[in-house]
Amino acid sequence: MGGAVRGRGAGLNETRSPGGRLSTLAEQVLWRAYEHAPAAVEPVIALGRRHVLHRLRRSIPVSRIFVEEGSHGPALTAGIVGTGLVGDYFRARLFPGDAEVEAQPPIRPGGLDGLLAGLARSCDVVLAVVPRASAKRLGPGCLRLPSLIAAGLPIASDLTATLATASRTVRRQAREVETAGYTWTFAADMADFERFHDEFHRPFVTARFGPLARLRRKEELRREFRHGGGIIWSRLAGRTVGGGLVRVRGASLGFVAEGVAPAAEAVPPGPQVALNVAACEMALAGNLSTLDLGGAMPALRDGIVRAKRAWGAAFTPSPESHRDLLLSWRTPSHPAVMRLLAELAPVFATRHGLAALTVAGSGHWRPAATSGIAPLLVLGAEAGQVTWPFVAVDGEAHPARIAAIAEERQT
Repeated sequence: MGGAVRGRGAGLNETRSPGGRLSTLAEQVLWRAYEHAPAAVEPVIALGRRHVLHRLRRSIPVSRIFVEEGSHGPALTAGIVGTGLVGDYFRARLFPGDAEVEAQPPIRPGGLDGLLAGLARSCDVVLAVVPRASAKRLGPGCLRLPSLIAAGLPIASDLTATLATASRTVRRQAREVETAGYTWTFAADMADFERFHDEFHRPFVTARFGPLARLRRKEELRREFRHGGGIIWSRLAGRTVGGGLVRVRGASLGFVAEGVAPAAEAVPPGPQVALNVAACEMALAGNLSTLDLGGAMPALRDGIVRAKRAWGAAFTPSPESHRDLLLSWRTPSHPAVMRLLAELAPVFATRHGLAALTVAGSGHWRPAATSGIAPLLVLGAEAGQVTWPFVAVDGEAHPARIAAIAEERQT
């Protein structure tokens, strides 16, 4: 389902310098113009996001993180470059809470090549969020992870056929939606959008993602609503328990954002299941070919990825993602590196598609073939232990070799 990406700017009523007020006013004018721009300009906006915006940045934040040797394992030093949700996500899982953070002088975009080469020599791990347009050039020795992966569910002849590859649990829950008494309606009135955003989406994202929550600007969501969008309302026992902002793009119906009432989540099968079923039914009624379940972190073991995979979704790099996370390490056998790979199973991009990496014998690895992501490389596995889509990889392999093996097996 739809994810969250960026928080709203400060309001005009805050105390600011005259220049700050003008800057905020200009920002609001630009966002209003974006909200009301015709749909025909969207390809131009997408190109600008991918190829122009990053060139306007004057500097990129850099830091080093150090963890002393202790019960968690040997000492670890990491170089962190750039900002973004995907970087925060991987960083939070790499370091314990007592890690020492040392800010470094920010770098100009033109100096990224030399900076990354230096960090690769001096740090055990490097995490760098960079523009996708330059990621291949900047990270030849790294795994290149898309900042988001998209989950698409092919729509078949009816709901049963659409969910044919879903898990048994999902198929059972889909049947229970009707017996539990869930109903749904579709609304395209702006008042429904305002209610959805203020009463459902904002509280839901804040509670669900905590410190990692990034709310998309209201103007951005309103634009989606104005151009082929609407709200699916889910109701149970006469009460609205959830809503989803959806939009039709070509032959696809996509979730843009969602929100459910907290108390309703505990009532099986849950309003999120009911929203997915409603979206499937809406796509079927509109003769659409795909239901876009939204973006997720590039990690096979992430809970949201696993939930979308359970619906039978196939994964691709998200078209809404314009940055990549470059991940590299100096010593593959470092416990922190092995723990990160085992706990997350990172999904990375190659010239031919998506692949993933995990660790053998960790207690975390379970065979789970995922549509759109192959091969699943298993670091340290013996060749006879795994079969396609799993591929055994030498435990001392570095990122460049891992990426090369994935590409060889994808051709």
